[in-house]
Amino acid sequence: LLAKGELEQAAAQFRAAIQLQGGYVDPYVNLGRVLAAQGRYDEAAGMYESALRIAPADARARAGLREVQENQRYTRKEYSSCYLRNPPSMISILFLGRKSFLVLDLT
Repeated sequence: LLAKGELEQAAAQFRAAIQLQGGYVDPYVNLGRVLAAQGRYDEAAGMYESALRIAPADARARAGLREVQENQRYTRKEYSSCYLRNPPSMISILFLGRKSFLVLDLT
């Protein structure tokens, strides 16, 4: 499912696997990949951190966590940059990789 791009279905399968057998690293790593692909970096980081609690030396979890942390930093930096360039009453749209953000300040 993940390879086919069916991310929601893949996420549901990995969540079910975690519920059944939470002591295995693979479902956490794979769910982290799905969440990262959806731009849900905070959740993905949580999955990779859970994987590392089970297997601290897992290279896939370490690499995935590094990647999402980098994406989180980039996203925050771009958001801040865009917000500072535009008056708060304007709509700012950021396109960051596979994710786009619509930023509204209704004050």
